[in-house]
Amino acid sequence: MLLCAVGALAAQPIVRDLPPGVQIPAAAQPGPNFDPDKATVAYLGLLSPEQRNLSDRYFEGGYWLQL
Repeated sequence: MLLCAVGALAAQPIVRDLPPGVQIPAAAQPGPNFDPDKATVAYLGLLSPEQRNLSDRYFEGGYWLQL
């Protein structure tokens, strides 16, 4: 029974792209008060937990390909 539940979870694909038509968050709009840190947080807020996990795993994987 547990294997069926795990298999069902594994069968669901992770959405890797943002849905079409996503608007630029207010904190990321260009202007005189633009703050790159706030813009980054706003964009990261658009990601689902699964997308954020994939992003973190990619980033933390290191840069061994640069060798």
